[in-house]
Amino acid sequence: MAKLTVLQLDTAFPRLPGDVASPDSYDCAIEIVTIPAATVKAIVTDHPDQTDISGFETAIDLIDRTAEDDDVITTSCGFLCYWQKHLARRTRLPFVASALTDMPRLQAQYGQRLGILTFDANTLTQPAYAPALAGFNGSIAGLPKTAYLRQVITQNAPQLDSQRAEAELIELVRKMISDTPIDALLLECTNLPPYKAALKAEFGIEIYDILTVLHKIDAQMVKPYYN
Repeated sequence: MAKLTVLQLDTAFPRLPGDVASPDSYDCAIEIVTIPAATVKAIVTDHPDQTDISGFETAIDLIDRTAEDDDVITTSCGFLCYWQKHLARRTRLPFVASALTDMPRLQAQYGQRLGILTFDANTLTQPAYAPALAGFNGSIAGLPKTAYLRQVITQNAPQLDSQRAEAELIELVRKMISDTPIDALLLECTNLPPYKAALKAEFGIEIYDILTVLHKIDAQMVKPYYN
């Protein structure tokens, strides 16, 4: 079975089952490689072209030397979508920087009935990320700066109340759907999939994320509950 390597930002907040960097999300072997100095603040930026990604390049080079051909590399932050092509060229392995790599397929399937839930809508709608959005001009909602989950992530908090985070996300998506009805939702943020089941149960829409992208690469990789 393939091995998954997750290039994780330099963070220490809890990774719940369903999170891309939680071993409990997978049925395969998983290695977490933390990239020094790759903080949330450094990566979630309006100007990703100014970000130092040498840590990611070095990690990919090392992984590529010893990995099996069916192994996979991913990251723990969807905003690395800016670097998808650049980093993918460094390895012979499948490389997924972000759930946003699925945008062309999802747009073809859902059109404007697709929505995106992101960590930071302000940043994601900056010109640098336009190629990753592939011309999408539908509904994009971000976590408010006061949102509990966003504060846990930005403050690198040691504890996470999943029920509180889930309740806030449900209300956020409820408002999003009331403003612009959608049939499907893409979770850009890799910390959101732990709440996917609750969102699907509440709203009855299809939900896609980084784990569904990994599942398409290898159907044995992600635990069925999370794919």
